[in-house]
Amino acid sequence: GVLALVGAFSYIFIVGDVELLPWSDHAFDAVISSAVLHFADSRQHFEQMVAEMWRVLAPGGLLFARLASTIGLEGFGAHAGQRVRLPDGSDRFVVDEAILLETTSQLGGRLADPIKTTNVQNQRAMTTWCVLKGLRGRSEAQVGGVEAVGARDRECFGERGHQAQQVLARLDGADVEDEPRRQAVARPHIFEPRA
Repeated sequence: GVLALVGAFSYIFIVGDVELLPWSDHAFDAVISSAVLHFADSRQHFEQMVAEMWRVLAPGGLLFARLASTIGLEGFGAHAGQRVRLPDGSDRFVVDEAILLETTSQLGGRLADPIKTTNVQNQRAMTTWCVLKGLRGRSEAQVGGVEAVGARDRECFGERGHQAQQVLARLDGADVEDEPRRQAVARPHIFEPRA
């Protein structure tokens, strides 16, 4: 299963600046940013970092980010959008729900899952933000024939995304025809590596 899948890929690590990624537009089906965006120096720097990740993300792709936030952290609500010293002694750029929703809207994306936050013993709050990029601007040939059948994942993310959603919903025990339940168990889509 999973180990065979992991073993099928070779991994390459490249060190660089997130605000100037060395890849072409739409190079990846998924971008994972875990504990990176809270190193932004300012709101403008944060927006540059996100814009660059979005640039290399292919239409139909997923941006998964985990970053520091003020959500659920007492006394820090007024500091969203700035770099602050948190109770754990670290200096981090922090966001709030409003910033993440505004950024999602500005990108033209949609949340793949509700924003979730873990409060780490009132020392810091870490938020997970998952954004799907729509297919705007891609032809049907590029996405393997998108049919306008009304299903939101098919309209936005193509047949491959719809099939992945069905598989994941089955794993979660949801009836994929039960739209409210299917949305409630929404998970990121399975993506194939680009050639």
